[in-house]
Amino acid sequence: NAIRYFIDGIPMGTMGSGINLTNIPISLINRIEVYKGVIPVQLGTDALGGAINIITKKLANNHLDWSYSHGSFNTHQ
Repeated sequence: NAIRYFIDGIPMGTMGSGINLTNIPISLINRIEVYKGVIPVQLGTDALGGAINIITKKLANNHLDWSYSHGSFNTHQ
């Protein structure tokens, strides 16, 4: 419960309940930093159990990424 998740150094908890790990397209992730124990000061939170910081790719302003999936029970995403 003490592990905190970040996107580009911003805590995911401040982004609202609609943003979670399943909403991040894998094609936008540059790297994932995993910190065990005490975390760096630039992340600055009380994550004594560690932290996961997802660093996204820096894209041009004219980039478009689109995806579509069809699942069971005729669900579309």
